[in-house]
Amino acid sequence: MEKMERVRSVTRHYNALRGLLLVPAGLYMIMAALWHMKFHSLLFPGGGNDWTTSLFILLIFSSIVGLTLLITRYYRRRFGQVEPTPEEEQRMRLVPLVWMAIYCGGSYLDLSYHPPVSFFCLFLAAGLLLYWRSMDRLPRHYLGLAITIAVIGLLPLFNPVRNLLFLHGFTSYIEEFVYPLAGSIAIIAGIGNHLLLQRSMHTFNRI
Repeated sequence: MEKMERVRSVTRHYNALRGLLLVPAGLYMIMAALWHMKFHSLLFPGGGNDWTTSLFILLIFSSIVGLTLLITRYYRRRFGQVEPTPEEEQRMRLVPLVWMAIYCGGSYLDLSYHPPVSFFCLFLAAGLLLYWRSMDRLPRHYLGLAITIAVIGLLPLFNPVRNLLFLHGFTSYIEEFVYPLAGSIAIIAGIGNHLLLQRSMHTFNRI
């Protein structure tokens, strides 16, 4: 009975468990952070120009899109397709709005009030917990991620860490803190989702 319930849960959340689709988005955010942290000066020691910079950015973006299409094709061939239920479609539409609210609300509070904790991290940890609950508590790795991010959010309580996140203004905060953190989370959560899907499918084949 428990195995059949798990089968239903995995089938219901199949589209969300195609975790490798999160990896390109995570890579893009990390690349954006590296670019801001003077990574472009290593690629173009002479400073480059607007044309070379635009071409490089276009190349990165095209690679990310191409990788996403290849991953989508892999899932279709390897696991097939599952038509989402109306409830799942509604949840899939709601999730990006929730993440955007976390991003905007948490960043605004951090940058406007310089609190003794990072609201962005704490909101993100709470969002991961809610997402874990909405997926029938299947991806347990979300619990570990939520705890880790909550700890990071509490680090500003301890000097000299407190003001480092807000020292250089909005752009540095977003591209040197938010992007690397969110990108890393996307990659780790995505790989965890994929491994969960693989293990579940292997188990189902033995039932």
